Amino acid sequence: AMRDGVIDCGEACGLGLLNFTSAGLVIADIGVQIWGSIVVFGAWSTWTADYATYAADPEHHNYCAYQPMMTAFVILILKWVLIPLLVALICCCGCLCTCLGACCIGLIARKASKMVVEEEEGGEEL
Repeated sequence: AMRDGVIDCGEACGLGLLNFTSAGLVIADIGVQIWGSIVVFGAWSTWTADYATYAADPEHHNYCAYQPMMTAFVILILKWVLIPLLVALICCCGCLCTCLGACCIGLIARKASKMVVEEEEGGEEL
């Protein structure tokens, strides 16, 4: 599509499928994050890494080895912190690009109007 500058039917279908898949993965990631948060944070208060403690009273304790529980906990915390920061960064970049574009258009229009005025002044002197 980028080489010839024309998007044919097959390329459009491929790009549409790519966009659909991307949106589906974002929705699935949000679902997994919510589900993981419910499972991990819900079990946090009764979590134990000691199997003997769990075996002694399985109704009041949730057993999970230390490494997997900490990995899940840290990944969830990082995602809950970084996703809003990413959204804020994208919004700021969008606003900055809009402002920069408006400034560039203003400068181009100013230069074009200055050139028109100079041409009109130059034509009157003849």
